[in-house]
Amino acid sequence: MAVTPESPAFPHEEPHVGDRATEHADHDAAAYQRGTMTIEEQSATWSLFQTLAEWGTLISFCLALFAFLILAPGTGFMGAFIPTVVLMVIGGVFLARKPKAGGH
Repeated sequence: MAVTPESPAFPHEEPHVGDRATEHADHDAAAYQRGTMTIEEQSATWSLFQTLAEWGTLISFCLALFAFLILAPGTGFMGAFIPTVVLMVIGGVFLARKPKAGGH
């Protein structure tokens, strides 16, 4: 005979009631109501992360380009500095002009 929710052998007690290890998690799960909590802090944190990741990528790429060009034979300091500054300006213009996300 299969055990179904209607059968008397089916356990009907809560699995974590009174369990001290999951007490806080159970309370938080019961307090959560979908669509009622504000997410301004999470949105601001994600926006900051995206901005730092974009600018950090540009800076890292510019440093790698400068290191590559400074070590290239016959390039010299100015031959590495000028293309790096040009790339940084062009990348900075594109990142600064990027439209802000309005949300989903």
